[in-house]
Amino acid sequence: MGSGANWVSCHIALFLSLLRYFASQGMESPMPLIMFFDQPSQVYFPQDINYDEKRSKQEIQQDKQAVSKMYKVMFDEIEKIHKETGVNPQLIIVDHVDSTTMQEESDKIRFKECTRRVWRNKEALI
Repeated sequence: MGSGANWVSCHIALFLSLLRYFASQGMESPMPLIMFFDQPSQVYFPQDINYDEKRSKQEIQQDKQAVSKMYKVMFDEIEKIHKETGVNPQLIIVDHVDSTTMQEESDKIRFKECTRRVWRNKEALI
């Protein structure tokens, strides 16, 4: 499958396709219309403390662009599913990135609007 970025992209596409299919089933859907993604940006920003020091500013910027596109695709697909099926599935994402990672101002606003809780500093999930 290639790189970690390809792996994540393929999985997001697959699971959003399944979500679309089940949403098209409406009330007959055997699956709850919830999708959960755990740290999809991790492939671009691994936990290695010195990772950013090993990369150029251009590489970091390219990764931010890729993450921004990834979130845009997910948000766009949920909106399309809602528009085309009348079903508004729930997308739950836990991640370390925030709106500052998004490249376009409209994407930053959209990211903030979709964020329900920021778990940082004293507010921890665990």
